[in-house]
Amino acid sequence: MSKSNNVYKDAYNRCLRLLDETRSLPSEPELGTLLGVSRTTVRTILARMEETG
Repeated sequence: MSKSNNVYKDAYNRCLRLLDETRSLPSEPELGTLLGVSRTTVRTILARMEETG
């Protein structure tokens, strides 16, 4: 698995935990800063979360 895949999966899982703990998410820029990823990656994560429910 590539390093970028690992970064994405880690950020995705952290985002899921954050949503589970707080029931809300910060803005895209804040989430990107919090997770250490770009807004493009944040948008990809949010789209995947929306697709999977």
